[in-house]
Amino acid sequence: MTHRTLRILAVTALALFMVRPARAQQPSAWTGAGFIAIDAGYQIASTTFDTTTTYTLNVEPAHVSASYEIEPGPMFGARGGVRVWKNLAVGAGVSYFSQTGHAEVEAQLPHPFYLNRNRMASGTLGSFEHQQVMVSAEASWLVRAGSRVNVTIFGGPAYFRAWQTVAGAARFTESYPYDEAMLTDVERTSQTISATGFTVGADVSYLFSKAAGVGGLLRYSRASGRLGGGETAQAALDLGGVQASGGLRIRF
Repeated sequence: MTHRTLRILAVTALALFMVRPARAQQPSAWTGAGFIAIDAGYQIASTTFDTTTTYTLNVEPAHVSASYEIEPGPMFGARGGVRVWKNLAVGAGVSYFSQTGHAEVEAQLPHPFYLNRNRMASGTLGSFEHQQVMVSAEASWLVRAGSRVNVTIFGGPAYFRAWQTVAGAARFTESYPYDEAMLTDVERTSQTISATGFTVGADVSYLFSKAAGVGGLLRYSRASGRLGGGETAQAALDLGGVQASGGLRIRF
């Protein structure tokens, strides 16, 4: 064996000796018992839906159609879990989203003197409130990407409960000979929607100590519910969406 070969083998052995401990120092296993995450952020996507309300006016049916848009807005949430096997944890999450939006409203109003002669009135109205709560059961896989950085992938079934203000009977002004009417407002009713769906997401956290740090979360959740009842025909409403948030991270 030549001197050159010996030198190559010696350098290779030294490199392996130096690299193997460095790899061993890269922490990938999660050794904690559980976690808690508390977040504030923004629900990014907007949602649109329509409703139609029918009631009696001047002995004929009147119709009020409304198209709503739930715009992006602030949200708050929390997650927690307990490690059950290796890097796998089971737990739950909750989020709350609230927004007040507008609606494009069109009313078909029967004439007080003539049958089958509806007057059309329309306008853009505000103060339609939407509130949404999501509760989820989640499985989380956590990996320590560094001595202070953790990455978590999670998902599971979700239950949604929402409250939506919808347009009811039209309020309008008219004058003789009553061939035209001007929409001024509508009656508002609050309706409740319940639905089941799913949620998935990813969380990246940086720990200042073994027990506390900060992190950012990106979540997508979805469910489809139906609202309506009484004078309002049923309408489909998508719940959930994309949420981006950040906040406190606790490990125990």
